Amino acid sequence: MERRDPSGKISQRLMNLKQLLGLVLLSLLFNSCDLSSTYEADQDIPDAFWHMDSLLTFDFRGVPGPQNIEVKFRSTLEYPKYNLYIRMSLLDSLDKPLANELLSFDLYDPKSGKPLGKGNSIYQYKAMAIENFNFPYEGPYRIQLAQYMRYAELPGIVSAGIRVSEPEN
Repeated sequence: MERRDPSGKISQRLMNLKQLLGLVLLSLLFNSCDLSSTYEADQDIPDAFWHMDSLLTFDFRGVPGPQNIEVKFRSTLEYPKYNLYIRMSLLDSLDKPLANELLSFDLYDPKSGKPLGKGNSIYQYKAMAIENFNFPYEGPYRIQLAQYMRYAELPGIVSAGIRVSEPEN
């Protein structure tokens, strides 16, 4: 036999509970997302061997004004060195270079060999590449990353990525 609620109090409470649950989930979603990020992407490196002729290319739409550009890496213990040299090129829509930087990052402690990134078997790193780069206009841009470690195939790099975001005040 079905119970009925002639006053509708139970159904109203269920609706209120559903709305509250929806607001909580929406709040968690917005708090877990980094809304200050203009662009963020990663590219996996096949078989964790980054070939010296392989450019990782990231196409994105930039906004005018100052932006921070960070690079991200994921590596394994198969990585043979403690540091990583990369060439980062920032190009405008006509492939004109706006920045061309040779960057060095420590992925492991030079003395102990202990990974400096977060993780267990795959370690994640994030570092500032260019701080407060002033994008001249809104439009398409391209960032290219190349490894500069003098290895034809650099082992142990699982992925690389970039993050473009507004500077923190």
